Amino acid sequence: MSATPPVTITIDLTTNLRAPDAVLPVGGTLGFMPSGNLLVLKRLTSGRAEVYEFTPGEGSWTEVGKAEIKSSSGSRAGGAISPDGTRCVYGPKTAKVYGWPGGKAMASLGAVKYSLGANTVGFSPSGAWVVVADNGRISPRQRTVTVFDAGTGEKRAAIKTDEWCFVQAGMLDDDTVVTLGLHLDWDVAKGWTDDDLVLGCYDVTTGAARWRRKIHDGQRFALEPVARQVWIADDGAPHGTGAELCLAADDGRVLRSIAFSSGWRAGRLPPVVVRPGLVAVGVVPVDGKPQDARFVLLDLEAGRQVATLGEGRGTDYNFDCFATAHTASQWLASVDFFGNETYLWRLA
Repeated sequence: MSATPPVTITIDLTTNLRAPDAVLPVGGTLGFMPSGNLLVLKRLTSGRAEVYEFTPGEGSWTEVGKAEIKSSSGSRAGGAISPDGTRCVYGPKTAKVYGWPGGKAMASLGAVKYSLGANTVGFSPSGAWVVVADNGRISPRQRTVTVFDAGTGEKRAAIKTDEWCFVQAGMLDDDTVVTLGLHLDWDVAKGWTDDDLVLGCYDVTTGAARWRRKIHDGQRFALEPVARQVWIADDGAPHGTGAELCLAADDGRVLRSIAFSSGWRAGRLPPVVVRPGLVAVGVVPVDGKPQDARFVLLDLEAGRQVATLGEGRGTDYNFDCFATAHTASQWLASVDFFGNETYLWRLA
């Protein structure tokens, strides 16, 4: 498949301003269930967390389930919700898989060397497997991501990589792991790396890299399993005016490149595919800061912006809790910057 011609979309924050259609009094890791109900995994103190289930209603959403889960204490924690909504994984170091409803512990996953980051755990689309990557600044000889059986905690594979540490990991399918890690260009004088990231795609069975791509600045990726696509922003240079890229999951080819009108660049949050051709994207003023970002809704086929989400305000969206959408109902959910609330838009 050849790439579609690059498209440049004009950003105008006065275009169809959309306040949230609903606001929930809890924020955290988000996941829509197939039914359209929303699960929220909220981190508390001392390793504890709460799981909430909300169902849409006339004019508001109703809480229909809640459970507390406990894990080892730690300053940060990784969390994810399975696509079918029957499991979640949570933990600052030794992650555990919990069943839903009820929040009962099902399996304990092997401890990482240092700590889990907020986005360094992820389920496969089937929910059968969990990928875990260490977010700590670890020895080059210990750079691995591990795939576990979500039901038993049994280790399926350990994939060796060339990254120094990881900021994100996910699974495109039961046999494909995608990671984003800090590039290993060690500067002895600085005692740090070059701050570039590597987007990697690995085969679970063989551990081999299918493809790798160097990414500039601090972007995060989004996976579209049905279309077998990976979305990520690539600035081309730190803080440059770059584009959102849609990559083929099988070989990393650029399928689509979306640039923005003068004065805007790609934001750090991953885009959210509401449905094929309709994508919510974070954009930032070229001379602004990450907190000046906006979510805009783009019609890719028409090559235009169709809405501004959040009434044109500066970002209220949490970098550790990615936004998500339910394709059938076209609800989009996002967490405020402080992780206290969840905003919902009906985009149908």
